Amino acid sequence: MQQEYAADRYPCLRYFIGDVRDPERLHRAFNHIDIIIHAAALCPNCEIELTGVRPGEKMHEVMIPQNEARNTYEYDSYYIIQPAYRFFKRAAPCCTGHKVTLDFEYSSETNTDWLQKEELLEFVKTLQDRREPPAG
Repeated sequence: MQQEYAADRYPCLRYFIGDVRDPERLHRAFNHIDIIIHAAALCPNCEIELTGVRPGEKMHEVMIPQNEARNTYEYDSYYIIQPAYRFFKRAAPCCTGHKVTLDFEYSSETNTDWLQKEELLEFVKTLQDRREPPAG
């Protein structure tokens, strides 16, 4: 896999092997990183050692918990969570998006919008394009 996604083809993609349970190694790996793509997303046929669920390990990430739904507004491609307490004078929230239902929760468990390998690689290319200085 490291050869398939070599630095000369994907200069802004850093290949990293490490144990997710090692905080120091993770800190070094995530230094100056904008986005993380799990290897299984790029190489679905690669051999991965399954170790099972460890005590306290989350199976799904909750980005917007249900208790924040009353302050959450949905837009075409993102959400805005307004503060529960208004620190400034305003009669109504400033958001013009669609207010989500009170039982709303945004979680990886219920996500229906998954990128394919080709879409991930195209996204990585756009990151590289943004970092390259203009020619000339």
